[in-house]
Amino acid sequence: MNIQKFVAQRKKLGLTQVTLCQGICTQATLSKFERGSQLPSLAILTQLCARLGLGLDDLDDSEILTLRTIKARLAEIEENLMVEDFPKVKQLLKKIDVSQIKTKEEVLRYYLLEGMTNVLTNQPLGRVTASFNPILKALDTKNLSLYVYLAYLGEGIFYIRHDASRQAHFFFHKVERFFNKLPKKIGGELTYAYLTMAYFLAEYHSLMADFEESNRLIKLALAKCASSHRTYYLPRLKLLEAENNLNLKKDNQVILEALEDARAFARLNNNNAVQLQVAALLRSYQRLVLD
Repeated sequence: MNIQKFVAQRKKLGLTQVTLCQGICTQATLSKFERGSQLPSLAILTQLCARLGLGLDDLDDSEILTLRTIKARLAEIEENLMVEDFPKVKQLLKKIDVSQIKTKEEVLRYYLLEGMTNVLTNQPLGRVTASFNPILKALDTKNLSLYVYLAYLGEGIFYIRHDASRQAHFFFHKVERFFNKLPKKIGGELTYAYLTMAYFLAEYHSLMADFEESNRLIKLALAKCASSHRTYYLPRLKLLEAENNLNLKKDNQVILEALEDARAFARLNNNNAVQLQVAALLRSYQRLVLD
């Protein structure tokens, strides 16, 4: 790892160790990293690099990627996917050569993220299935069924976006049965999977006009965000909650609070897409109330 590049970038930006690590880690942790005596956790290192305008791959000197580096890169892709920064996601995916990934689970994780990116950027079915097929072929692989159901989720999202409700229901029903059996204390890297399933199942139920069930799933996801300190899904969850409450004709205050929360969390997570959606919904809602 090219620690010298990290230090040079910090100094170039005129940041002290205290300023850089504020809100992320202790100065002692940063100091140990810069001296080369101890690596911080992936989460901390990712945030420090982001503050410097660097990606983890910018610090990598080796031709063969380590498992630690791969995990960090995939985590960075997940975070950008959750805030709908699709150009950044595509850029990061291009930096990974899947043939260099040596563990089965991380290979499947890569194809999952590639597939979800294709779905959410409205790519044709052929590209979507090309990404999900390596996962679906691993159906009988021990302990990897989670990725299969996430691939099913991606297929469901694709079909509902193309008005193929029967095919969409087939996949969402499979995912929902699996989701309902997940342990409540799921954590770590599995948190992304839990939140992804919860959000898109909630979105599906909202599209099916089952707003109460959608709100139930949103509450589960919000609780998981709070317990895991993950904020990336909060803007979309609160926006969806506001839309559901509009359809349920709830009190103005309840609707406005959800919209304001969505806007605040969108600003916090640099989610420009949600900020624009909230602004548009607020304008139309205020006109509706005034009329």
